[in-house]
Amino acid sequence: MAESSNELLSLARPLVEILLADGYELEDLGRSCGFTPEGLHTPGQIISVDGFNELWRLTYDKHGETAGLEVGRLIKLVDIQEVGMLLASMDSVKDGLSSLPRYIELITELVEVDATQSQTGLEITAKYKCPVPHELVRLDNAAFLCRTFTALYLESPLKILRVDLTRPKPNDAQPWEDAFDAPITWNAPITRVCLDAKESSRLQPSRNAGLFSTLKLMLDARLDQRQQSLPLGRIRMEVIRQLSHASPTVETVAKALHVSTRSLQRHLQNDNSSFSDLLAEIRCDLAKHYLKQGVATETIASRLSYGDSVTFQRAFKRWTGQTPQQFRKSELAQL
Repeated sequence: MAESSNELLSLARPLVEILLADGYELEDLGRSCGFTPEGLHTPGQIISVDGFNELWRLTYDKHGETAGLEVGRLIKLVDIQEVGMLLASMDSVKDGLSSLPRYIELITELVEVDATQSQTGLEITAKYKCPVPHELVRLDNAAFLCRTFTALYLESPLKILRVDLTRPKPNDAQPWEDAFDAPITWNAPITRVCLDAKESSRLQPSRNAGLFSTLKLMLDARLDQRQQSLPLGRIRMEVIRQLSHASPTVETVAKALHVSTRSLQRHLQNDNSSFSDLLAEIRCDLAKHYLKQGVATETIASRLSYGDSVTFQRAFKRWTGQTPQQFRKSELAQL
């Protein structure tokens, strides 16, 4: 049986509030994640780790879609736990969060994290490494990850001074303010969490020098191994980046990744893919998402670096067996 925890329940509550604000029904969440609605605020109640992970997954499903690509392709949920344990085993919260920029690569190739010390406290910022359409960007959960991390391993939550989110302000912002327990700036240029300086210097009850040494050795070795390889996620990101201004080629992507064309092709072959297949897959994913968003076919063709909309429409029918108009109509019929 999965471990259960009162701490996890306290972390689950703001997640539930965010999902409720997004339109989920409390009873449905309870059935999916193994808690009773009345027990959510009852002292002594617990939620399983599996239930909490399901809440986390649902939140990613709602807000984590990145330029039409499935989050599971780009975010390694298993590694989140190991990196979290490493950061929690350090002496202070500041030590842990300041190390996050180094180890975030093990969790995702998509997001860049920075930690800087200011006069007021510790600022954690998160942004995507490649340009993606603004309306599809949701880094809210990167900010919430900081909140989750600090509350999970401390005897009491850290004081958050403010939160900046890139998303527009929802009609009901109260659940978000309750979740972060701090004032929020909406439509911000970057996702940022600002922690109180004195609070972030607190010692962590979970600090463990032995565990830290073991995990650091293991994760540093994993980082070294990754630097000698070329993950598919990194190739995908470079293709997306180049798509924003030109049609990528195997030569331009290889040059940007500092590898030879032959080496790039070999890496793709090891993943049972090819550059043309990968480019078509990414274009198809993006096109579907744009069509669902109601973007005009001419605009989609331009965003995907096609010379004209006719060429894009032919390609889309080759990928899906439908014209863009037929796909959009079928999607609307399912609403």
